[in-house]
Amino acid sequence: MSLTARFFDLPAELMTALGTVLGFALTGGLTYAQQNSLGNWLELIGQILDTNASQGQLLQANDTSRRLDAMERELAALRQELARLQGSTAPTDAVDPGGA
Repeated sequence: MSLTARFFDLPAELMTALGTVLGFALTGGLTYAQQNSLGNWLELIGQILDTNASQGQLLQANDTSRRLDAMERELAALRQELARLQGSTAPTDAVDPGGA
């Protein structure tokens, strides 16, 4: 199992705790200005990841919606065809045209 897979399989509480510990660990030895600079840089990375992921999710949702709409149209057409076929093979009451 890769490190990435293990990281993303962590429970939410542990992931939050790790972030807290790393955040405090990074403050040691840095001036307030350096902490501010590093924090803003990390926030920028987070915003880029967030923006990219949200756009990707939107595109996936749109694609899924379009595919679902197409499948619903195909299903409706198949139902119409099935109804037509059932109607043409339905038993009819035979009536003797000669009146016998």
